[in-house]
Amino acid sequence: MKSSPNRLLAISAVSMTFALASTANAAILAEYDFDDGTGVPSQVGSDVNASNFTWQFSGNNPSFTNERVQRGSNNAISETNFFTISLASDDPALPFLDLDTFELSLISLQTASGRNTELQIRTSIDGFTNNLLFDYFDADDNKLNTDPVDTVAVGQNFSVSFARVVADLSALPLTEDIEFRIYIGRTGSLNHTAGIDDVLVTGNLEIPEPASLALLGLGGLILMGRRR
Repeated sequence: MKSSPNRLLAISAVSMTFALASTANAAILAEYDFDDGTGVPSQVGSDVNASNFTWQFSGNNPSFTNERVQRGSNNAISETNFFTISLASDDPALPFLDLDTFELSLISLQTASGRNTELQIRTSIDGFTNNLLFDYFDADDNKLNTDPVDTVAVGQNFSVSFARVVADLSALPLTEDIEFRIYIGRTGSLNHTAGIDDVLVTGNLEIPEPASLALLGLGGLILMGRRR
């Protein structure tokens, strides 16, 4: 069946609208490289409000040293021991965060005395309930096929096994703000060290979903008007 020019125009318009919405390149929302010896973000996206990189620990506090965050050996994983950053849109016209990736680079992650170390990343989206799933990459940016935290020998320095983890956040819903918490350690274990070299969050600022639907509806009305 041959389509009319107006029908083709309508289909093309809707397709282009979805294409533009889905192909926007992810931008840097916030990055922390600790090169200045503080937790102040080294890079913040336009119209993004990013907190400092901080922590909450019940034992020895971490410290900024040698362009990294170095965590001492006297902290175990618990609900009250974590690093944290928070992001929010600062643009009333684009009030939602459309998150893409969370990346964390490590200088070292080491355990001793027969204990393994865990790396967990959670968000405020689900009340810090579930761990984000992430991929591991070595120093040459090759993706690893296994989880090195689970398979590495106890007491081995994990920096020789992986250098970076990347979590895909694209399935998370649009949100006006988000907090990330990074847990490093082992429940009940106090013998480990960790050095975080860089944290990077990418994504875009978006309009609320109802507004997106309204724009599509407006486009449809315009096309219907053209047909008349």
